[in-house]
Amino acid sequence: MGLSDLFANATNALVPPPVPPKSEADLDRSKDEIRNKELESRHHEDIQARKSAELHVRELEDVIALKNGMFDALERQIVLLEKHVANLQRKEAELNALRAEQAEQPVSASDVAHRYEQLSDLFTRLQDTLTCPVCYEPFGRGQAVSLQCGHTFCQTCYSEWEHRHVEAWKVSPQQGVYLGPECPECRTTDVRRGRVRIYSLEEVVRLVERGKREIAAHPYTPAIQDAIQPITGTDLLLRHQHVAKHDGDTNDDDDHAQSATAVTATSQLTGAERDLIILDADRDDPVVMDLAQTQEITLEDPEDPATAAVTAPADASIQGAASRPSAAPAGDEAPQHPVRTLCDTPLSSAAAADSEDTISAPMPASPPPPAVGPASSDSTPSSTTTLPSTDASRLSLEETYLRERAAARARAREAELRLEAEMAARRAEEEEREAREAREQLLVERGRRPYAVGGAIRETP
Repeated sequence: MGLSDLFANATNALVPPPVPPKSEADLDRSKDEIRNKELESRHHEDIQARKSAELHVRELEDVIALKNGMFDALERQIVLLEKHVANLQRKEAELNALRAEQAEQPVSASDVAHRYEQLSDLFTRLQDTLTCPVCYEPFGRGQAVSLQCGHTFCQTCYSEWEHRHVEAWKVSPQQGVYLGPECPECRTTDVRRGRVRIYSLEEVVRLVERGKREIAAHPYTPAIQDAIQPITGTDLLLRHQHVAKHDGDTNDDDDHAQSATAVTATSQLTGAERDLIILDADRDDPVVMDLAQTQEITLEDPEDPATAAVTAPADASIQGAASRPSAAPAGDEAPQHPVRTLCDTPLSSAAAADSEDTISAPMPASPPPPAVGPASSDSTPSSTTTLPSTDASRLSLEETYLRERAAARARAREAELRLEAEMAARRAEEEEREAREAREQLLVERGRRPYAVGGAIRETP
């Protein structure tokens, strides 16, 4: 065999044998198989699509249920908030009513101290009344026992008294039926069967004990401050006219100094009270604003004719007829000095110092009529009014006290605002935390679903 034969055999081995022609039945069978495979693949795809749609529907149902739960929780929170707002509005209305009542009927520190003393005396007398006549100790809760005769003792004392009476009866030569012990107070016999427990008396004892605890926990400590008597401009003018008419000695200088001191104290204290009233409540409250407006005291300029008599020299007021004509021409100067009110003067140290300097500074007044003799120069006092040391110290203490009260109330207001801001921030944090927990719960619930595809959550479109 030659080389050509080998190549021919190899070529024949590589070439596949010819395929015999298929019949029509074979062709139909192959077409049916191909069609069946296509139908099976399409059916499988439909099943997968239906399963994915069912999973998607379930996820949407879970999301809708979770949202409905969140909506229900929010509705419940809204109902609670509405109730809370209604409660706050009711309390605010009560507070406004109390403020209006306090404005109509103010209570001073002396009244509070007097009421406190009255309550303390009442509790003391009540405690003395509720005392056992045997041991002289106050009744305890559940220890008040009354006999048929009407006297009341504590349970321990009466039990001991009864026990001693029984022991004495056993050793006594008396015969007959034992009728019980006598009353330790009135010695009335046969009072054992009338022994009762007075619940109303025990309630009174409980109230007394609670009142004692409250008084011990919150004692009243009155501030050591002198009582401030209100003085109006009309009172000052009437006082000065009375002094000028009935008293002509040289002691008028002291009266003028006291009048100027009273004017200064009135202006400062009245302005402080108005500022404190406005500081206690909101400026939108009409009751508080009306109260602040009604407490404004108008102080005219010392150069006006109405108050020129307060700062006039003593000899000018003594002469009478000469001082009144000198006040008449001052009417031309009245428009040049407008009326000053405490509304224009804020509560500050500079304003208080300015008001004090304004009243105590020398004022340009009409010159007094010339007097005959050298006594006129000696009798003419200086126009500068000097405050006594005691009055100045008292005014400084009162001003310091009022400023401390204003600062304390301002600090309390700032603390309330800060607390409200903290509460709002806390509520916002709680809402954010609840929303975050709801989202995390939703993600966890999705991760626990048995229909999760490939360990991953199918995202909703």
